Amino acid sequence: MQRRAPFREQAGYGGALMNADETETGFRTEEFKKTLNLLKQIGESGRTQLTREQMRQSYVSGTVAMTVDSSSSLKSFQAQAGFEVATARLPLPAGDAGRVPAAGVASDIFRSELQAAGFQLLPGETPIIQIMTYEAELAKRLASALDKRGVFVADFSHPVVPKGHARIRTQMSSSLSISDLELVLDAFVKSGKLSGLLPS
Repeated sequence: MQRRAPFREQAGYGGALMNADETETGFRTEEFKKTLNLLKQIGESGRTQLTREQMRQSYVSGTVAMTVDSSSSLKSFQAQAGFEVATARLPLPAGDAGRVPAAGVASDIFRSELQAAGFQLLPGETPIIQIMTYEAELAKRLASALDKRGVFVADFSHPVVPKGHARIRTQMSSSLSISDLELVLDAFVKSGKLSGLLPS
């Protein structure tokens, strides 16, 4: 049986996704930004538009050398492939305690940075991130200020949500780059101050 070598390039640049007790993320570090940009370059180099299933079939047939997928797919790959499937974590963190956040890197970065800026978020670990304004008029002002900066969001207030629970709803995408996230976060902070949600 042929064996494919795992991807062992040091993609972590010495950074970690979480601190040792998993109470804070490492998203603000230069090491983490370098890691995500490396993954973006890997994804964009010689990019071929394939569906997830087409990519899996290309991998097991031997027409592509590497694929990035969930570890939950490993048994399926092993059953279909005519070679031993090897795995590695991407990005490779420093030490064995690191892990890739399940809700997606973009969501975790966005959530972490919004909270650090002083926004109150509805708890959760999904790509849908809701910024609480509590007042309907404040939600409208924030949405309008974001719209003027090219960030389109939906504001929700009564009767869609209970009175006193107005919010802005966002949804992250795995296609967002670090530059996209920085642009949106900057717009949120500036708009939050302009609308009166954050202190000036």
